[in-house]
Amino acid sequence: MEYIIPNKEKHKFVIGIDFGHGETSADICNIQWDESYLKLVAPEPIEIFNGVPAIKSVLLIEIIEGQTQYYIGQQAINRYSNPRSHTQTNSFSFHSYFKKVPSKMSIKEREIMCTFMAQVYQQIRRQRQELTDSNHVVYIACPSNSEKWTDNELRLYADIALEAGIPLAKIEGQSVGIIRESRAAFLKARTNPCSKASVKEGILLIDFGSSTVDLTYYSSKYTKKPIDDGGETCGASNVEIKITEELKERNPILNDAITAVPSADTALLLTMREAKEKFYTYEGEDMECSISVTKITGGAIRDSVEEFFSNTDISHILKEYLVEVRECFEKFRNDYIAEFPIKLIFMTGGASRMSFIQDIARDVFQYNGEFYKETNPSLTISNGIALAGRADMRTFAMEEQLLKNSVITNADIASHTIEDAASNIADEVIR
Repeated sequence: MEYIIPNKEKHKFVIGIDFGHGETSADICNIQWDESYLKLVAPEPIEIFNGVPAIKSVLLIEIIEGQTQYYIGQQAINRYSNPRSHTQTNSFSFHSYFKKVPSKMSIKEREIMCTFMAQVYQQIRRQRQELTDSNHVVYIACPSNSEKWTDNELRLYADIALEAGIPLAKIEGQSVGIIRESRAAFLKARTNPCSKASVKEGILLIDFGSSTVDLTYYSSKYTKKPIDDGGETCGASNVEIKITEELKERNPILNDAITAVPSADTALLLTMREAKEKFYTYEGEDMECSISVTKITGGAIRDSVEEFFSNTDISHILKEYLVEVRECFEKFRNDYIAEFPIKLIFMTGGASRMSFIQDIARDVFQYNGEFYKETNPSLTISNGIALAGRADMRTFAMEEQLLKNSVITNADIASHTIEDAASNIADEVIR
């Protein structure tokens, strides 16, 4: 697969995909090349599976008598957790939390990421029958930390997506179709009426993901452009990892299970993640951890573990982690926005449901207002990617039309003046 140059005669849709560390989601957006921005329709979430617009970033590779089958998301978890699937004639490899900086990936890890991307894209095509081989382009997300996710890393990441068969967009003279998460989240925030009213006086966006935490601030009154911290690696996957470590200390049988069946480690983390999400979603007094060792080992070890962690227990287990989150917020406050007001805090990312994030944010930023969250914060990034992709393509088309009509020259387009004008056009498109 090669990069796809957007063409208004061929391409009708842009798909935004967020291959997240913990979750994956996608949105589809009609480009509407020639419509005014007032008539643009909002991106629509894609149900990767029926009724499921966001899936866990999980891949199961099953080999049965030499034939390979792939499963993703909950489909993979269900398949792995069924002991009847584990027979002497098949073998499994079970993977989660595999997204990382491309240059740090082993050959095997790169294959896993590529396979997962391919399976997600193929499932999207099965679900959306209006998509053909030539009527759409794709934009994908990457973490905001430009020190780790450099331009070279983005090219390597794009190579993986292309190898996976994804028709990744590329606009001539500009970067490939990869959008940093902070930009995607902020563009999505700006389309919301609640944030629009706060853009002048100051809006703080907290994108709390599985691997990273991204903070972005903007005020049309105090800043020329959005300010972001580049992403800190204190995402929410640390929560289930630390609780799992405590669980294994209390129950050595879990270490025995992982020794006997290495894939059990992935299954255990995913089980703990579900317990964590239930605990923070329903704000229970105790976190209930019910582990079927039989399921996570595919029947190799028949046992179970039942544990309850109180709020006090959880606070103790996460003590150092909560300090890390606080330091992340304090660093952003002190380095970037110490003197700027915050009218609204916009929360996004699947992990933003955890209540302690709001508690820390209130204290660090001296914020007494309401927190705004999307109905499904897991979909914010993919929605923002679709918006950004459409804006980039429509802006490029406008520039091409200006060139065609000889209104401006190539040299003009390279100038800062025209770049600023293009950014303003994109802002109008996004709105």
